[in-house]
Amino acid sequence: MESKLADVKSQLDNVVKAITQGIFSSATKQILDDLETQKSDLEAELAQAQIKCPILTKEQIQYGLYSYKTLDLDTQEGKQRLIDGFVNSIFLYDDRFIITFNYKGNSKTVTFDQVNSINSSPLTTKGLPN
Repeated sequence: MESKLADVKSQLDNVVKAITQGIFSSATKQILDDLETQKSDLEAELAQAQIKCPILTKEQIQYGLYSYKTLDLDTQEGKQRLIDGFVNSIFLYDDRFIITFNYKGNSKTVTFDQVNSINSSPLTTKGLPN
């Protein structure tokens, strides 16, 4: 979209230059109107695309990740912020659970047999909850 917008702006500049040199007709006026319409449509589409998928800078991403470094995991609030930051939802069934992460459409189905087969799992080594 950005390249299309740059192309339309270039064409628009060329038409304006032609008009300033005295080349003006109904066809020139029509081309100018069409290009201005295309330009405003492309700018609107580009703005909507940036809202849906914002482009984050390296510094913004680093700040977001470093903010997790300062979490106090000894508090319930710190644990909740960590989970909320990475886990979207958990669906619990009789024989499995599905974890949906806050990452572009990824989810992982884990069966209880898989959890029980991992010897170091906190679910199997810590016993029943208090």
